[in-house]
Amino acid sequence: MIYDAIKPNELFEHDTNIEILQIIDVFKPRTFCKGERVIEQGDEGSEFYVVESGKLSIHVTVDGNDGSKSKVKVGDYSSGSAFGELALIFGSPRAATITASTDCKLWSIERTAYRSVMQQLRYEQHIEKKKFLATCVVAGREFTDIFGPSQIEDLTIAIKVDTYEDGQVILREGEMGDTFYIVKSGSVETLNRGRRDKVLEEKEVFGTTSLLKKVGSPVTYKAASHVALYYLTRNDFESIMGSFEDALEGNSVYTPRERPSISTRITTDRRHEYGLDDLTTFNVLGRGAFGQVKLVQSKTTKKVFALKEQSKHYIDMKGQKEHVLNEYRIMMDVNHPNILGIHCAMQDKKNLYFMLDLLPGGELMTYLRKCIRLGGGFAEDITRFYAASVVRAYEQLHTFMIAYRDLKPENIVLNKNGYGVVVDFGLAKEIDEGQSFTLCGTPDYLAPEIIRGTGHDWAVDYWGLGIFLFEMTHGTAPFYATNQSRRARKILKGFECVKMPSHFSGGLSDIVTKLLNGDQSKRFGRTHNGVKDIINHYWFAGFDWERFSEQSMTAPIQPDIPDDIKTLGKKKTPMKDTDMAIDSDWWPDLDQW
Repeated sequence: MIYDAIKPNELFEHDTNIEILQIIDVFKPRTFCKGERVIEQGDEGSEFYVVESGKLSIHVTVDGNDGSKSKVKVGDYSSGSAFGELALIFGSPRAATITASTDCKLWSIERTAYRSVMQQLRYEQHIEKKKFLATCVVAGREFTDIFGPSQIEDLTIAIKVDTYEDGQVILREGEMGDTFYIVKSGSVETLNRGRRDKVLEEKEVFGTTSLLKKVGSPVTYKAASHVALYYLTRNDFESIMGSFEDALEGNSVYTPRERPSISTRITTDRRHEYGLDDLTTFNVLGRGAFGQVKLVQSKTTKKVFALKEQSKHYIDMKGQKEHVLNEYRIMMDVNHPNILGIHCAMQDKKNLYFMLDLLPGGELMTYLRKCIRLGGGFAEDITRFYAASVVRAYEQLHTFMIAYRDLKPENIVLNKNGYGVVVDFGLAKEIDEGQSFTLCGTPDYLAPEIIRGTGHDWAVDYWGLGIFLFEMTHGTAPFYATNQSRRARKILKGFECVKMPSHFSGGLSDIVTKLLNGDQSKRFGRTHNGVKDIINHYWFAGFDWERFSEQSMTAPIQPDIPDDIKTLGKKKTPMKDTDMAIDSDWWPDLDQW
């Protein structure tokens, strides 16, 4: 009953039967008496429900013209109904009040239990699949002799599975195939002119002859039992892995990842070490989750910086120690003109301090809002310029297999010359093995694999780039909705349901469509050529990447910087009670980075 109720739902429709059965195992029975509230509109929900018996009514509160509020019945739930699935993703406010019209029996699953089951399942499946593929054989060589570790990871993400029953034909003699197969389980027999030739067992590859020689299949392949096959088309293989011929002839196609070149880096000798006693503090530039950012100046060098001050007590209270230190480690690892520079970290008994580059130009979102008030977004040349800032930052981050995971206009801040700089690395994560299953990011920018909890890597950044291009030029994100539930459903349905704005050029429409590919293995930027596909896309035709990297181009937005830089920000104001610095006995070792 639960299976039939949840299988058609967008959140579960891509799950296998095994996965759904595991999810069903953690549902718990719930009973509600007539008149009892199951869900209250506006409350933050964490449970998803399936109705076994009874009837429930759905009411929403609406505002009247005179300012009054009234409840309106909009429907009913009965046996076999399911509701509240978006609570399994995040704690968004409930959109309606659900009340038991009769005595009811329901089944429910809580968000923590659901995500724990899914994370464990997906992780185990991914590891099992990767180990299996690593030992598969083609042209007498194991895959590990042909592909590098990162390519095995890419293949694990990309390759799909299909099943065939005993006697079912997979590929017919003379047929031109565009797919190669690997036997996952069961066996496949080959028939040559109707006569049985040989039997293929687990880990054997077939279907490659017609792909290599561009002729029809020399034999018929038929399931000799119930068989599960991994498969991948030639086009998908080449976009992800490179030369199909070399791989299937047993030649290595592994190319080690290139490290950033000197020309794209700011060398570490530009970093400065300071102590708190050497700094003069001026205005407050902004507030963050754990404290505030202040404008400071060195008493000796007279250089100005942004000092991020974070309460150690508050970090500890929120259980974010590792989170904050991870942000510091990642920022110390990367140095790039389009990535916020960090110079050093300091601490006292109350606070942890990060010494950061001063970016006086303000958030890109501030300038976008001005355009939105005038009825639209940026012109495409402005979007292109600031997209280049993101692309260059990604070029370095993804070389180190770091997923940024928090792209949005608020996190692009302009330097004094108007160039965009990526800031706020609180959600960044190095994903050098396997995938991450963390639910994080800005709701409008969440990739479908994050919402489903199926595992993700830096491919989510290219999804975010597609959203960014759309929002910058249109003024609103493509999946925008008034509540999180509707927004998440639109993302899960995919970009096909989004109407491309008529004022978008053909190039912009094309690159956005390729970036917003729901299959992360085929997403633009994540495939074989990586970020080069984006740099070489025709929407960027004529864009001078070299001058951009040298910052010798004139930026389309010129910030209004005060003559006296020390007047930036606002005068210091009393901090909130929750931000009051309290002594802490936490003293992290900052020197190890």
